[in-house]
Amino acid sequence: MIPETAVKEKTHPYSVNVEVTGGRATEPTGTPQISNENFSEAVTETLSKTRTFAKVKSDRSGNYELGVIIFDVQQPSSEASATVTVETGWTLTNRLSGDIVWQKALRSTYTASSDSDVTFIGRLKKATEGAAKDTIKQGVTEISRLDL
Repeated sequence: MIPETAVKEKTHPYSVNVEVTGGRATEPTGTPQISNENFSEAVTETLSKTRTFAKVKSDRSGNYELGVIIFDVQQPSSEASATVTVETGWTLTNRLSGDIVWQKALRSTYTASSDSDVTFIGRLKKATEGAAKDTIKQGVTEISRLDL
């Protein structure tokens, strides 16, 4: 779920920790979902890879906290299309002052083509991951543009 590329304009000389809520784990025989753990790992890895912050911490001791809420994962119920839309809310908070320094709702849509996988569930998984990747790319890019 980690984007291949994300634009980074600057490295913030601070630490950050990531907290994700609103996700759902995929049931063994169910429709592909996005778990809090997987999304958090992907955001954390993307922040580390792009060096958007000097350090990404696994505990709650960062200078900033990035909270991401997965509001909605819209998936088709029929096999006609494998287009998925992911809606998330991103909030960056200064942990020392408690001030919200940036907040944004992000939405991304991704369609997996019929030649990307022979099964509908396979295409749905690819579309879900593609929409999640794009949302992460948008969020990290916008955070890198902030003046902190």
